[in-house]
This record gives sequence, structure tokens and C-alpha cells, in this order.
Amino acid sequence: KRKRRRIDATCSLPQTSRRLFIRDRISNISFLVDTGSDVSLIPANTYQKRNSSQQTLFAANSSTINARVYGQKTLSLNFNLRRDFLWTFLIADVSIPILGADFLHYFELVPDLRNKCLRDTKTKLQSVGHLKYADLHSVQISISKDTIYHKLLKEFPSITKLPNPNQPVKHTTVHHIVTKGPPVVAKPRRLAPDRLKIAKSEFQNMMHLGHLRPSKSNYASPLHMVPKKGTLDWRPVGDYRALNSQTIKDKYPIPCIADFTAELHGSKLFSRIDLIKAYHQIPIHQEDIHKTAICTPLGLFESTRMQFGLCNASATFQRFIDEVTRGLPGVYAFVDDILIASKNPEQHFQHLKTLFARLDEYGLCINVSKCIFGALTIDFLGFNLSENGIKPLPDKVKCILDFPKPDTLTQLRRFLGMFNFYRCFIPKAAHILAPIVQFLEGHTNKKKSRSSVRKSFEQLKWNENAEQAFLAAKNAIAEATLLRHPIPGAQLSLWVDASDVAIGGTLSQLSQGKWEPIAFFSMKLNKSQQKWSTYDRELFSIHSAIKKFKHMLEGREFQIYTDQKPLIYAFKQNPDKCSPRQLRHLDFISQYSTDIRHVQGSQNIVADALSRIEVDSITKSPILNFKEFARAQKDDSDIQKFLHNDASSLQLELKPCQTSNCNLLCDTSTGVPRPFVPTSFRKLIFDHLHNLAHPGIAASTKLISARYVWPCMKYQIKQWVRCCESCQRSKIQRHTKTPLGTFSLPDARFTHIHIDIVGPLPPSEGQIYLLTIIDRFSRWPEEIPIPDMRAKTICRAIFDTWISRFGCPSVVTSDQGSQLRSSMFVEFTRMLGTQKIKTTPYHPISNGIVERFHRHLKSAIKAHENEKWSELIPIILLGIRTAVKEDLQSSCSELVYGTTLRLPCDMIDVSDIPPCDIEFITDLRHRMQQLNPVATSAHCTDRFYIHPSLKSSSHIFLRVDRVQPPLRQPYTGPHKVLCRTDKTITVDINGRKTTVSLDRVKPAHLLPETVLSPPPVIKNLKSTDFHTSKNDEPPTYVTRSGRRVHFPKKLTTYIT
Repeated sequence: KRKRRRIDATCSLPQTSRRLFIRDRISNISFLVDTGSDVSLIPANTYQKRNSSQQTLFAANSSTINARVYGQKTLSLNFNLRRDFLWTFLIADVSIPILGADFLHYFELVPDLRNKCLRDTKTKLQSVGHLKYADLHSVQISISKDTIYHKLLKEFPSITKLPNPNQPVKHTTVHHIVTKGPPVVAKPRRLAPDRLKIAKSEFQNMMHLGHLRPSKSNYASPLHMVPKKGTLDWRPVGDYRALNSQTIKDKYPIPCIADFTAELHGSKLFSRIDLIKAYHQIPIHQEDIHKTAICTPLGLFESTRMQFGLCNASATFQRFIDEVTRGLPGVYAFVDDILIASKNPEQHFQHLKTLFARLDEYGLCINVSKCIFGALTIDFLGFNLSENGIKPLPDKVKCILDFPKPDTLTQLRRFLGMFNFYRCFIPKAAHILAPIVQFLEGHTNKKKSRSSVRKSFEQLKWNENAEQAFLAAKNAIAEATLLRHPIPGAQLSLWVDASDVAIGGTLSQLSQGKWEPIAFFSMKLNKSQQKWSTYDRELFSIHSAIKKFKHMLEGREFQIYTDQKPLIYAFKQNPDKCSPRQLRHLDFISQYSTDIRHVQGSQNIVADALSRIEVDSITKSPILNFKEFARAQKDDSDIQKFLHNDASSLQLELKPCQTSNCNLLCDTSTGVPRPFVPTSFRKLIFDHLHNLAHPGIAASTKLISARYVWPCMKYQIKQWVRCCESCQRSKIQRHTKTPLGTFSLPDARFTHIHIDIVGPLPPSEGQIYLLTIIDRFSRWPEEIPIPDMRAKTICRAIFDTWISRFGCPSVVTSDQGSQLRSSMFVEFTRMLGTQKIKTTPYHPISNGIVERFHRHLKSAIKAHENEKWSELIPIILLGIRTAVKEDLQSSCSELVYGTTLRLPCDMIDVSDIPPCDIEFITDLRHRMQQLNPVATSAHCTDRFYIHPSLKSSSHIFLRVDRVQPPLRQPYTGPHKVLCRTDKTITVDINGRKTTVSLDRVKPAHLLPETVLSPPPVIKNLKSTDFHTSKNDEPPTYVTRSGRRVHFPKKLTTYIT
């Protein structure tokens, strides 16, 4: 007998109590029949005890109990009563299996101790058992704590038990699966023997419960085994990804934390209820059951209850839980988590009682061990709620603070996802993350291809600015602001501000004479918005902040505070002076408020912090420690050589340091003490002096050599200045100019066309843009006015004009406009069988035939002095088509029609056209076929220049040709070179493969990974100290100053 009790008694029984045991005919296991136990239990084995405990069994007398529940298991029992008993037992820390009161009551069984049997009241049969002594006592599920809320739970015992899968459904909510397209089919996946055994057991149990049944469906989703959380077991689920892709999404809204906190003002007591195993209590609609079919090695099965993995399951469960809690005051539900907020204990008690009654009505159960009742502060959905407001959880914040610096795009996206979860608490989020978000430029995450997945694991190149922003983001999370609960009817104000890269706003309420923040807003400006004026950015910040907090500001009076004083007169100015964008913003703002007030920037602290943060972009060099400098001089090998070299011109002496209590070894040969720099401090000295103004090689050499000295310093300074990345990005040298490239001559007319878009132009008859099309063979131009530059509009214009007249071209050349690279335009050219050639970005000369035509066209429109330019296009095209081109020695109309066009000023018809006969048509066709293409002529005589290093450099700097704000660096990089041609070069820009023109790049001079080591200095120039080359060339000597010299062969014997 066991001396230690696993479960304490709910009532005192002697140690030698005689108990009734009934033997199962299937497993040959004896079960204890105990009417005093609330639940039926089976013992847990060693493997199951490794799992985490799901529930703890409490004694009714509040005594300590050691029984823990590790899960559930459905068993089919046979007591020789002519029927099987299918029941779900709790796996607990008990010594023998127990048939509790729940089992006896459900199957209407009555124990008879006198006759040692178990009677079945339905079949009038009895199963003979046996009596034996047992030291196990009755188990009851009760609440161990003695608070008023736990006493309330005792009035609803059914909601504190684990849910019984056998219980009938007590609600009308069903899960629908509305699909489109053909049925999805998959082959069964093979499983390991141990997992196959688990799947077979689980499927058998679910079939006994009626949650699963054999299927004849034409749908078949594969089986997937998922490890259970906190356990070592596996759960069989369906891989419904293919089914989800064809399922029409349920748009039922899932609430967010902001929906809860907006109604929590005045709440002082909080409770959290955690539902347990309520997912499978929702049945699937009868017409959609066949769609859940799972193809397994055991056969095809379909589910009658809602399963994990279905895309609309969360929306269905939220609809169900909203039905359960509908009309309950102070109750807020998010899927299976329920929050109860009240203003006083009496109200809180009543709210809980109403909720418990509703849960009992719908047959839902709660996990008492995870529930919290009557707390002043509570953790809910990753936030800490209290009477004062809402803030992030410390343990969640700690995960972000301990997050290592991301090395790949995948890790960076993971960090940004965690940061953005608490973004609403950080009053400078957009500006803080601006240097980090730049890593994501050029990368999309919509449909992951193999190339995008590969790029996601490429190493990020961190700089000083990005590293400081990463640390600033962590500090901002650690100092997250407490947001107050909104007060109904309180006076509101909106504080906004804008900087060069971001905008921000704060929604505040007036409480006890002070403005308290209730919400923050910040947004990073894109490249186009960063070029706006200060007035436009400040106006855009007001527009965006009102749009963000529209749900709080509608129908209420509020004031707008900004430090941009001209904005207070925005609604009083003449509308004709406003741009269309300003009018749109002012029109939207006027629908909510026109009360814009000025506040000084020093008083607009919160909003100013939203859009501004001091991130040091200056590279801070380490502080020069003269004591370490003096210690390094003693150990430096170069200094020891010069101290023992009498032939050296350096006069080394110890001189006291003025800023530190130490002596430095200095050269006094020039009259000014110059410290001798040891090897480890040379690059540091260079950075301290060169980074002041980034002078050139000669100036840097004079600046440093006047203050310090070391061997071969001129050579090293020259290399370091050449390899300074800041200098290479900021200083403009001679631009690369490559010879003009040529296109292959077209074989026939209308086979190779060039297209481009002009605009936006002043509106004329609803048209804003011009689509230009030119035939490369005949130079025939077409100008098509269009209202917008969408891909759909361009494709329609090309098809209705050019293709309907001249047929489908073989080659189309265009720039890299987004509408010309869209999937629609690519599919359009593929359908026509046309090859698409795109030019390099910011290099208009590569599409020069169109760009030169645009200059002629615009000058002609300006000469007419008519604002309705759309009316002038036909007249101007008539003149261009009839004008004789020098390189063609004819007009483009003659190459197209075989004759000139008649103009309005032609008074006499001089054309002598013979009658239309067969000979004339044959002769015309023959002459048109004999036309040869003429290459385009070049009208410039620029000198060409290509840096020799561009042929072999591993990295380049790319010139920025777009319009930039003042004081921006004209080059970006260094960028790694992937491949190169005579006219283009392909580089890696932020993980994206980009082809640019060779005219926009210059070679990058980079320091090698190891420290540059110059050629050794020769002490005495003797013939024995050098080696001649294979070609008997004169040897090269390096002087003490680093200068390379070589002497004629006839003089080498006289060198001493």
C-alpha cells in the first residue's frame, strides 16, 4: 500500500475502506466505482507526466491536493451490460482508474455494494464486481480560494469542469465553407509508424464521438501532424491551405485592443476569463461537411465539427462568442479571452454572475487556473490594463530589448513586427525606424518567389546611422508612454508636427486642467512627400492625423495645434493660390474643424518628438588616449628600429604631453615636436584629422605630416584618402562618358517602335498626358492625348491607334516607367508577340529618338501660344510628318505612303500620278520593298571618357540623377558589381539586382580587409639589398618618406 496520499480526502474515511470495482471486458482493467468523485479519471503514465498540467483538481474542503490533469482520453468500455460505454476520461495523477458521478449519471448506472454489482437502469441488467480495500479517497473538482468570486463559481459547477465532447450542442452557430473553383485534391502523405499509430487512435476516438466520419467526398486535403503545445503528443489536423485559397473569406470583424480601451474610463476592477476547448463545439454546416475531407493512409474522413486550419474559423468563433456575450454590460470578448471591467465590487460581482449564467446556458467551460478575478491591474492581449490607462507588458518588452541585431531581411521583418505591435505607445516611431526601414526598399513580400526568399537571407550592411536607430528603437520601447482611457465628453485637441522625413500627431484630452495623451500617430514620408515644402508637410500632417483619429473626432469640437503659423490663415486665403493637393487637404480638414491654432515649437513637445529625433549621422571616432599612445610607442617595432639607426634623419626625443601626464617620443628635426605614431594608432590619427573637412591627398598629407610622423606616411595617407567612402560619395569627379550605342537596323517598316509618355501637362479637354510612338524605320510619329498614365489606358491607346493602322510591332523600346513594367503591359506585349526592350533608368539618351522628338514637339506647342494643346496636336503632326529629314533625304510621310501629303497652302497640284493600273501598283510595291533603313544621326561631339578601373573594380558608386534636396550626397554606394557590358553595369542595391548605365557610375576604391602595409624601407641603398626583376629592369627603392625611386643600372654600383 502507498503511504503517501496523491489526493486528499473531501471527507474523512478509514484507511481500510471496502470499495466496489468493476472490470472492463475489453482492456481487462478494474475501475473504482466512486459516486463521490465529480469526474472520471485514469492514471497518467510516465510519458504523459512530461506534459504540462492543464488543470489542477481541488478538494471541496480546500485541503491541499497533488492531482494534476495532463489531458483527456476517450475509452470504450464493456461491462457485460449489452451496450458499450464511450466516455472521455481525464488523465490525472491517480493510482487507479475511477468511474465518477458524471459517468454514472450519464449512463444511468447505480452501484449496489450489498450485492457487489453495478445495475443498469435501462437494460435492467447488472455487472458483477468485487470489493476490496483501497486507500484512495473521493475526488471532487472545487475551487480552493475563498474569495467572493470563487464562491460565485461554486454556484455554476458545470462551467469549471473540462468540457465533455459527448455533450450536445446548445447553440445555433454553424461554420460555413463557401468555395469557388473545382474541388481540391491531394494524395495521402506517408507517416512514420509512431505517428501513424497516434493518428489511428485519434481518428478512432473522434469517430466514436461523432466528430469524424468516413467520407465519399470529391474533396481531399492531406493529413498533417502537429505537436501539441506543452506536450509530447501529436495532433492530426488537415492541411487546408489549398482549400483556403478557394474559400471566400468571411469578413466578420475581429476586435482589437483599441475597441476595448475606448470604453474603460472609470473602470477600477478587472477580471479575465479563459475559455477551454470551445473550438470543437461549433458544428459545420451540413452542405459543407464534405469539403473538410482529409485523405489519410487510413482512408478518407470528413469532420462534422470546426477544425483547426480552416481560414474562416476565427471569424466564426468570434461570431459565436459575440452571440454569447451580446447584451452583457462590461464584458468584452476577443476569441476565447473575455475581459470584464467594472467600476465597483458590487457591479463587478453582478457582471460576473451574469456572464457565468450565460456561459452555463451555452455549455462553455472556463480554465479556472488561468482566470483572474477582481484585480486592479490585469494583463490582456499583450497589454497591461489599469484604472490609469494602458501600457505594454514588461516581459513582452524584454523580448524586444533582448532581440539581437538582425543580420537578414527575415530577422529584420521579425523585429519590425514586434516593434509595430507596440507602435501606438511610442511617440517617435516613424522617425526612429526611418534608417532601418531603408533596408526594405526594393523588396516586396507579397508572393514569395525563389529569388525573393534567397534575398531575404542575404546579409544586411549596417552603418552607424542604422545601428543608432536600432538602439533608439529599443530605448523607445523601454520608455513606452502610458495612454489614458478616453473620457466621454472631454475636450479634445490634436497636436501635429512635421519634419523632413516623418509626420506625427497626438490626440489629447483635457483632464483636471492638463492635456493627457490618449493616442499617438506617426508616419514616414515617402521620397516624393519629402520634397514638399514645409507648409505642405505640416498641412499633410493635419490631414493624416484627422484621418487616423476620425472615429474619435467625428461630430465633436476640437482644436488643432501646430507650430506652422501660416496654417492658421489657411481657410482665409484666396483658393486660387492653393494647389489642387492643398485644396483636397483643406476640404477634408474643414469637414471636421477649422480651428487651427499656433503653438511654439518649444511648447509642442509631444508632437515635435513624434516627427523629430536626434540620430547622430556623424561618424564618431574613438577618443585618442595619449596614455595608451605612449604605451604603444614602447612596444612598436618601427620605433625600435629608428632608435637604433644612426643614419636616420629623425631626431627622436621624449617630450611631455600637454593634455595628459605622460611623455611621448617625438621628432624634433623640423623644429616642431611631432609624435612618432605607432602602427595601431595611425588610422585613428588619420580619421581624426581627415574627417574634419575631408581634404584631398596633398592637403591631408600636409595637415598630418605637420603634426605627426611615421614611416611611409605619404603612401598610407594617399591610399586612405582615395578609399574614404564619404569623400567618394560627396565629391564629384570627371563623369564617365561612353560612346553612343546603336540599335540594330529594322528589317521593315513598323517592326521597331519607341514609346514614351509626356506629362503631366496643363489639363486640356480632360487630357493631361501625351503618349508618343515613333517608328524607327520611317520616323513616323504618333501623339495620343490620354487622361491618365495607367497601364490599361496605354494599352488601349496603342491598340486603337498604332496597331489598328500599322499592325503589331516586333520590338518595343521604352523606359522603366512603372506602368510600362506592369504585369498588364507585359502580358499585352506577350499576347502581341512583341519583344520588350527597356532602357536603363535616368539615362534618356538610350531612347534618344523619342526624347529629341519631345523637344521639337514642346517647342512647337509653345510657339502656338494656345493653352488647349490637345487641339494643336493634329496640326503639329501634319507639319512634322511632311518635313524633310536630312538623314533620310525625305519626309516620313513619303516613306509610309510613297508620296508627300498635300498641305493647306498648296494651291497647285503638281503631282502627276498615272492611272491606277497593275503596272503602277507593282512598280510602287517594288520600290517600297527596296527602301533601306537609315541609322539615326548623332548631333553631338562630346569627348568620351571611361575610367580604366571600371573594367576590374569590384564595387562602384552610383550617381543620383533625380532631383534632391540641398546638401545631399550626389553618389550612393559602394555597390557590389555583379556583371558588366560595354554600355551597362549590373549592381546589387539593397539586395536588388539593378542594371544601370555606365555613364552614371564611377569606380569605388576600398580598403582591403587587412591593414595596408607599404613596401619596406631600405636602411642603406646598397646593391645587396635589392633583387633585380626578370627583365633586368632597374630596381625600385622606397625612401624613408615613402617615395618610390629607381636609378639607372650604371649608377647602382656607386650607391652606398
